[in-house]
Amino acid sequence: MNQNKDPLGYDVYAQTLWARIQTALNKDQGGQPLGDDPLVVGIFGEWGAGKSYLLNRMLKNARGESDQRAGWRKLDGGAGHELTVPVFFQPWKYEHEEHLLVANF
Repeated sequence: MNQNKDPLGYDVYAQTLWARIQTALNKDQGGQPLGDDPLVVGIFGEWGAGKSYLLNRMLKNARGESDQRAGWRKLDGGAGHELTVPVFFQPWKYEHEEHLLVANF
């Protein structure tokens, strides 16, 4: 399956969501500290509506930008290229865990 195709047409939403998250992470206008722009996002829909699909498309954007910035850091020694490391977490896999911070090895 071609990873670039978007059968649900959600790429525009994924790109918009990622851009808004980037703004929240990098806001420094008016003396506001970086990363100090609170943001909460809720994605609602029926089962099968594409919520996870949307998040995966956004994750693709985030990883692409992160990889690009990592490349720039390698070229210039890291000056001026902050990295955002996207982490995909599926909470329903751990809904019965009492303590998520305790590793089970």
